[in-house]
Amino acid sequence: MMTPQVITPQQMQQILQQQVLSPQQLQVLLQQ
Repeated sequence: MMTPQVITPQQMQQILQQQVLSPQQLQVLLQQ
């Protein structure tokens, strides 16, 4: 999870469902 990588919509859904990321972390990922 720490390595920069392209996130697919499916992966994003899984991450959101699991609530692994905080809102701040999500913003950082979207900004990359």
